[in-house]
Amino acid sequence: MKVFAGDLVISLSTVIEENNLNEDLVNKAHESLDTELFKEIELLLGAKGYAVSSLGVTLKEVANPKEATIKSIKRRTQEAKRNVKSVYGKANIKTFTID
Repeated sequence: MKVFAGDLVISLSTVIEENNLNEDLVNKAHESLDTELFKEIELLLGAKGYAVSSLGVTLKEVANPKEATIKSIKRRTQEAKRNVKSVYGKANIKTFTID
């Protein structure tokens, strides 16, 4: 048997609305990337035959982002939220095949 190893490359971006509070925006950008999400990603990849040895994310602020970039991120986020039900049941009671 042969083993193949490599990296899954995903470029992430998110839009964090600034407010007058003294919030740590870096932490706010990472808050949805929790252990539960990482476990779900590991399980999905594992079900397709891939062993995940590590998974992590580091987001850094983009200086002077273009308005088109912000609109694109927001549009793709809204589209994903509309379509996620076909991939993932809200109460995790459905089984989906990923081909």
